[in-house]
Amino acid sequence: MNSRQKILAVVAVATIIVAGFLIGKRYVNPGVKDTLGLKTVGEVAADETSRLLDGKGRIAVIKVESGLGQPTELIWRGFAAALKKQTGIQVVAEEIVPGSPANTSAHVREVILKHSALAAVVLLGGSGDVQFTTLKDLPAPQPRLVSVLTFDLGQAVHLFEGGILVLGIAERPIGKRDPALLSSFETQYAVVTAETVKSVKEELGKKPTEDFVP
Repeated sequence: MNSRQKILAVVAVATIIVAGFLIGKRYVNPGVKDTLGLKTVGEVAADETSRLLDGKGRIAVIKVESGLGQPTELIWRGFAAALKKQTGIQVVAEEIVPGSPANTSAHVREVILKHSALAAVVLLGGSGDVQFTTLKDLPAPQPRLVSVLTFDLGQAVHLFEGGILVLGIAERPIGKRDPALLSSFETQYAVVTAETVKSVKEELGKKPTEDFVP
């Protein structure tokens, strides 16, 4: 092997190493500012999921990515960090679904059905890319489905009341936010559970089904 071949070989190896590093670190940019409190959203989602499952169970996480996927990754960071404290909850599958209005919904549906035997399936992100109608006729047995910033608040309530979601976290409509609590999680986001769904509906001020067209 001559000098030129050695140099090319070294460059090739270095390229593979760098590519592997970038893939392993995909969507994890420590310089990204979490201005929307998305890590906190992930932490709340993990705590509520654990509470829902009585602190134990095997779950799948579906990360729906849009653009560079940073928002979904920030939610995941908070979710994963909080789950470390919940030793009885085990993430046995992580699925990545690229965000694209054309085919994301069908892909998400396939992945949900793939993991329907687990204690829960958690959807992270995907707002605007996942059509709620895709989930309305899932065949039995339906998994316990958790959505985190996948649907708007009205849709999350509708899916919860239809028995499709067991837990939903969504952004509050801008006009429904209290500026006095601008920095708090509760100001920007709402958690839809059996305990909160009534108050969330009252907050919306109209039937959730009026917020979208089935």
